[in-house]
Amino acid sequence: MSQEKPHREFFSKEVVLKLYRGFDLSDYESRIAFVKEEAEKVRRRFDKEIFDKNLSNKIAHIYLDAEKYAEAIPYFETVVQLSKAETDAFYLFPIWLLVRCNREIGQFSQAFKWNEKAISLFEFASSFDKLNVLKEYADLIQDSGDAFNSTYKSIIQDIIDDLGFPEKLENPIETIYSMVKTNRNCSRELGEIHIQAGLDQKTKLKLFQEYYNACEMDWYKNHVAEIIERIKQKDKP
Repeated sequence: MSQEKPHREFFSKEVVLKLYRGFDLSDYESRIAFVKEEAEKVRRRFDKEIFDKNLSNKIAHIYLDAEKYAEAIPYFETVVQLSKAETDAFYLFPIWLLVRCNREIGQFSQAFKWNEKAISLFEFASSFDKLNVLKEYADLIQDSGDAFNSTYKSIIQDIIDDLGFPEKLENPIETIYSMVKTNRNCSRELGEIHIQAGLDQKTKLKLFQEYYNACEMDWYKNHVAEIIERIKQKDKP
């Protein structure tokens, strides 16, 4: 049997491409049938628990794509149950999606339970993952009408400090949403540079420098500064 592989390696790139481009996302029944058929072809490569976790994860996301939140919940719960280590990079991800799924169907008490579990794992989480969890929590507060847990303010400030957000912590819900928007914009704009093929080094350097000058978030600025330095080093005689 193989050692555990990340979820993204469960299927070949061709299978994943067909799953997302060969079907309408709302046609969850056909997509699930396709995934189960393809899964049987790779079953022997994985230990049973690893196989079950990967397949459950795929099915959960298919239901999520189709906005079938109630149907997704038991599969995400299976992924959590079969994740043996709380430091597993995939462990937090299905938990904050359980917050979303339960919120979407009005099961607020369950959503808060899963949110507390997610917060308890922050010792092992990146600041980006923490922001994802807090965004789901903000949505939960908005939908449920519950009061914001003031102890989470320190987490927001830690994320601001760690990733270098321009936001100032005032209204916590508004701050979270603003941080999500800033991060999304910075990530998208950087991605647009990366996907441009065939650029010469001079043009790349110009685009990255313009991005660096305009970017509001330190994490991305530092990342791009390293790219710029590498390009400059290559250009040295």
